[in-house]
Amino acid sequence: MTFHRAPDARLPQLSGAVRCCAGLHSLPARKQQPYTPAPSGMPQQGIQSPIGNRGVAQQRRLQVACRVSSALTQPLLPQSSNALRGLYPSTAPHTSGYLQVSNLHKIYYEVHGNPNGIPAVVVHGGPGAGCYANHARFFDPSAYCVILFDQRGCGRSTPTACLAENTTADLVSDLETLRNTLGIRSWLLLGGSWGVALSVAYAQAHPDRVLGLVLRGVCLMRPREIQWMYGGGAAALKPLAWSRFAGQLAARERGNPLLAYYKRMLSSDVQERKAAAKAWMSWEMSVGFSNSQDLWVWDG
Repeated sequence: MTFHRAPDARLPQLSGAVRCCAGLHSLPARKQQPYTPAPSGMPQQGIQSPIGNRGVAQQRRLQVACRVSSALTQPLLPQSSNALRGLYPSTAPHTSGYLQVSNLHKIYYEVHGNPNGIPAVVVHGGPGAGCYANHARFFDPSAYCVILFDQRGCGRSTPTACLAENTTADLVSDLETLRNTLGIRSWLLLGGSWGVALSVAYAQAHPDRVLGLVLRGVCLMRPREIQWMYGGGAAALKPLAWSRFAGQLAARERGNPLLAYYKRMLSSDVQERKAAAKAWMSWEMSVGFSNSQDLWVWDG
């Protein structure tokens, strides 16, 4: 099936747009300051985009700050408003299937909303989280053609949890294969967490195919970000959760929890793998969500 962008479709834009979209949570956009590590090792507020003078910036693409809604049907809230807006109603996919992207991997995808609307693909986080029905609800289904897909080894894609042939370059290639398969000329990317890094990598590789980037929960997988999350920085904010996370490891392993958990998750012992995965998810969720109700509402 081929999807066509509506002739008069326009992406919602704000004058003086900032790089990342604060509108996913309907909060006023704030100017981001360059990242400079604090003397304590804790990160200061703000991000620094790795795009520089390459990729999207080189093509003079605009990365717009927008609320994920239809500029055609709904006005943006005033910048001074702190009122929260709910998600759009749930929709059933009108197209779904599996796409063979290598001799080993098949990825699952589904399409929601208006087939003639603005194409938008949701790039989920993790790595490994998969897509959820709520992800499509960030978009007005009457104005957007929303594509959800599970990255290699994730969700409904097969084989499950397979790390072979599963690199960033592979995932960038899969996005382009999916776009071509659906007959989409160019699309908007909504990336969250790890999905931010993958969206930026795709935009650098295929700038002509990107209408815009909407980035939430910005994570660019830089060493200093990984070090902050798993090297003790975040532990200062969540000391009890960190003690549970690190407490699963032997004292000699706590200097490099990433390597220790990696080995456990590849263990031949099923129970050891499950315990490691549970501890890992508990730590990440404790940093990302204030309580279990937030996690339930987000649904992925």
